[in-house]
Amino acid sequence: MTASTREEKIAYLRDLSARIQQMTTGAERFVYFAGLIAAATVKIGLIDKKDPVIIIAPYALAFVITYQIQMYTDVEYLQGVREKVEASVNLTQQEIILLESVVITRKYRNRLSVTLAQVFYGLGMVAFIAYSGVRSHAHTWAGVNLLVWNALGLLGCLALAGSAIYELRRAGAVVDAQITSSMS
Repeated sequence: MTASTREEKIAYLRDLSARIQQMTTGAERFVYFAGLIAAATVKIGLIDKKDPVIIIAPYALAFVITYQIQMYTDVEYLQGVREKVEASVNLTQQEIILLESVVITRKYRNRLSVTLAQVFYGLGMVAFIAYSGVRSHAHTWAGVNLLVWNALGLLGCLALAGSAIYELRRAGAVVDAQITSSMS
C-alpha cells in the first residue's frame, strides 16, 4: 500500500467499505434466519409437541450461527485492513481526514452490549441443545437410544461453533500480524 497514491488508497477504502457493508448485511440476514428457526422450533416443537423438530433444531441453529460468525470474522479482517489503509492515508496529510478507524475501534466493536448480546445468543443455543437432549432420550435409532447419537452430533456442533468463535476473537491480532509480516 505504501507505493499507492492517495487517490488509489481512497478508492480502495471505498471498495473495502462496500464489501464490509455487503457482508454485514448478509450476516444480519442470518440473525433473522436463526430467529425464524427458533420461532418455528418453539411453535412446532414445543407447542405442537413434535420431538423431531426439537431434536434437530440445534443442528440448524449451529450451522446458521457458525456461518454468521464466519461472516463477521471476514468483516473483522477487512476492518483491520481498512484501519491500516486509513492510517497510511492519514500519515500523508497534515491533519487526520479519515476518522472511521479512530472512532470505530476494535474495542468499540466489542463493547459490552455486543458481548451481552452474544452471551444471550449463546444461552439460547444452550437451551435448545439441552432440550434437544432431553427430548432425544425418549427415542431410539438403530437400536441405540437417540440421546447417544444426538450427544455426539451436538458436541460436533459445539466444536464447529467454538472454532468459529475462536477465529473471530483472534481476527484482529491475526490481521495485524499478517500485515506486519507482509510489510517487513
